[in-house]
Amino acid sequence: ILRRLGKAGILGSQRGVGGGYVLLRPASQISVLQVINATARVLKTHAVNDNPNDPVHTLIERASERVDQVFDSTTLQDLAESAITEPAVSTTP
Repeated sequence: ILRRLGKAGILGSQRGVGGGYVLLRPASQISVLQVINATARVLKTHAVNDNPNDPVHTLIERASERVDQVFDSTTLQDLAESAITEPAVSTTP
């Protein structure tokens, strides 16, 4: 995964004492979709069949486009900030 993120220009590595992996761009400039596209082989949800006239196929395609839009408009910084301000586990019964 780290290698794929490096090839996508998202992560870089530093050797030696204090080394490790670093973001090559500010977190506010890296979208979740960029990370997913760099690390996942297939993101799209596939319909039951490939018939574009099938209403279920059309619905799944529309949903997939919206998911891409949300992931593309959400940055790593957005995720980090929401993790700080919102509990990871709901405390509501």
